[in-house]
Amino acid sequence: EREEMNIFSSEIEAPVLDFSSDIVQQLLFNSCVRLISSTAEDENRNKFYLENSKRHLLVDEHLTKSEINNKLQLCLHSFVVSDPSDITRAIQLINKTNQFNVSTSRITKEQFDNFSSQGHVFLAYRLSDSVGDYGIIAIVQIQPCPFSIISFVMSCRAMGRKVESAIFFDLQSRFHPDCFKLTYRESPKNKILPDIFSELQFNLDGNMFTADADLFARNECLFSINLSQDSVP
Repeated sequence: EREEMNIFSSEIEAPVLDFSSDIVQQLLFNSCVRLISSTAEDENRNKFYLENSKRHLLVDEHLTKSEINNKLQLCLHSFVVSDPSDITRAIQLINKTNQFNVSTSRITKEQFDNFSSQGHVFLAYRLSDSVGDYGIIAIVQIQPCPFSIISFVMSCRAMGRKVESAIFFDLQSRFHPDCFKLTYRESPKNKILPDIFSELQFNLDGNMFTADADLFARNECLFSINLSQDSVP
């Protein structure tokens, strides 16, 4: 029943629990229990689901990813998280994302502020197309010197569009690192990531994804996604 729910109603969580352990702690760790708060992203969720049905009508399943993105006029905008409402959304996205959460990251507002005071940069990615606005769909936490990706989370609503490839293109063009390294902390829900990163030509050595950053210097990595950037202060 849980498998059927995950397949046909992926927006509804059906956690697998070990009833011999602390259930509350398991629910908290898997972000099934969250603080009661509302962001613009929450309020627009129903609108997104209606828009997504329109997207399915517009695209042909035989088209390539680039052709689909081009037809939908997919746009990705990257910017540094600084506005209070964007900080709230960034923390929410990090804490509730399970499938595309490379290091199974979780964060509090206090930790966010501490990282920021240490010079860490939180990049947000907003996705939109000819149908509507997906909202902020990804957060990448960067330690600039020396360059290191601390966390990378992306909403499931953006998966299947090769947005992750465009994000690495953005990171390469901003920071010009020699290589990308991401610590992979496996969880029951993020086991899809080795396949996704393999398609991006990352290698998995132990618990570390690695790839030559120059792989993402080619425009082909954008998959016809229109990328725009705000500068990093």
